[in-house]
Amino acid sequence: MTNYILINIAEICGVLVLYFAAAWSARRIVWQYNIIYRILNFLEDTSMLWMPLLLTGIFLWNTFRTLKKPLLYLDRIVEESGKLADPSRGTISLPQDLESVEYQMNMIRARALENRRRAEEAEQRKNDMVVYLAHDLKTPLTSVIGYLSLLDEETDLPEEQRRKFVSVALNKAYRLEDLINEF
Repeated sequence: MTNYILINIAEICGVLVLYFAAAWSARRIVWQYNIIYRILNFLEDTSMLWMPLLLTGIFLWNTFRTLKKPLLYLDRIVEESGKLADPSRGTISLPQDLESVEYQMNMIRARALENRRRAEEAEQRKNDMVVYLAHDLKTPLTSVIGYLSLLDEETDLPEEQRRKFVSVALNKAYRLEDLINEF
């Protein structure tokens, strides 16, 4: 902001110095018959009109130029922020003036990609655990169903065989209960 004010003051002072130098020069030389004299005389006579317009124009031009740069930087930051969580796009690259912002955005991008990778790994571990759990639960359940089906279908089984099947089915049911209680 200080540079902006100093630039405006310097340019306004420059215009004023040029104006007064031209006015001083015009008075020192006899120019009455020259076209330049008439133009300078006209400019001096109308200086109260065009001088404020010129100074306002310089001020507005500097203001526009000064505000344009941060807005262009902001556009670039918004454009590059699309790369924050997308691993297929390259690293973030900003102009030299925004080097610290570029570094911070690349650090955020690295953390986001690392968090994404960890989340995918956790999801895969969860899916693997569900598959193993389903297998571990299905094995004793299949045994229980098999033995109970045999007991249901075979009515003429000897008592000792029947007790053995009931015992195996009961042990498998307890094993299934233990597996369920682990989670």
